Amino acid sequence: MWWVTKAVKIRTTKFGAVESQSSNTGPFDHKTSDTMQLIDEIIRDLVDENANLPNILRKGKILANELRLKEFRNWIEFELDGYPSMDDAPSYRSFKPENYGTFTGPRGSSAKNVILPTFGLEEPVKSFAEQLTLTEGVAALTEMLSSESGGYSRPWPQEPIFLARDKINMSGDMILVEAHQPVSPNVISGILDSIKNKLMDFVLDLKDKDVTTETLRNGTLKREVALNSFNTHIYGNQNVVATGVNVHQEITPVEQGDIQSLLNALRELNLADEDLRELHTAVASEPTAEKDSFGSKVNAWIGKMAGKAASGTLKYGVDQTTIAIMQALNSYYGY
Repeated sequence: MWWVTKAVKIRTTKFGAVESQSSNTGPFDHKTSDTMQLIDEIIRDLVDENANLPNILRKGKILANELRLKEFRNWIEFELDGYPSMDDAPSYRSFKPENYGTFTGPRGSSAKNVILPTFGLEEPVKSFAEQLTLTEGVAALTEMLSSESGGYSRPWPQEPIFLARDKINMSGDMILVEAHQPVSPNVISGILDSIKNKLMDFVLDLKDKDVTTETLRNGTLKREVALNSFNTHIYGNQNVVATGVNVHQEITPVEQGDIQSLLNALRELNLADEDLRELHTAVASEPTAEKDSFGSKVNAWIGKMAGKAASGTLKYGVDQTTIAIMQALNSYYGY
């Protein structure tokens, strides 16, 4: 065949004769080798304690580009540059913090670093006090560890301090004037380790499933295999609900360009109204897309929903939820 090239090795035998050995090389072998070499390099870096995590993620970004897996690339960019808001960040970056406050009273009296109880607080102050999500990029998180304090502290804004004064009292007519949430180095290290572990699990699965540019390009493997692996290992997974059920057949069909039919269909997956409003905004800002390849805002939203599916709050597991959402979006965009 015209695309087959022949690599010939010449060697002299002990009898002085010349032998030739040949091997056939197909058109994608070099590309496939490059993909696997990159995966192996990422794996080696992840087990190297001295390797720089931002650089590892940049190699992952190259891999995402090679595999044309935009969701993977978006996740890496968020981990490198930071997440736009706490709502956009995945659950492994969230934890329950401790809250400390400063009180002042008559005649210059004061008390610092007093542990603040949260059980009596009302919303939204209670949620603010009981959950902290770090949105900073990995370089910034690493810098926090190398600082003199070896950690980080999030100050309370003035509004929740004011709202909490009626619920958090201290004797001597003292009032709350300052509050903050210290973050220990162990918490930051745990987040960084979680990123490494998730990336390791994902690339190992890609290697086991032989996900390469060749197998995706020639149809040996479908893109959903790589995407489902990404959602499973990056955002977490649990036992898939309703195995074997075609979710797409269970939700209302979506009409091309009809945003309301899209929202109505996805509402059947137990998506919250707030999540649907976020999707509405994302789709409005990204009115066109290619099949299975959406804009950055829509992709970020899909990742967020995969995280919710992993936590068990939606109707189906991660795999089926992701596929149903993508099929609905493809229909909306005209595919």
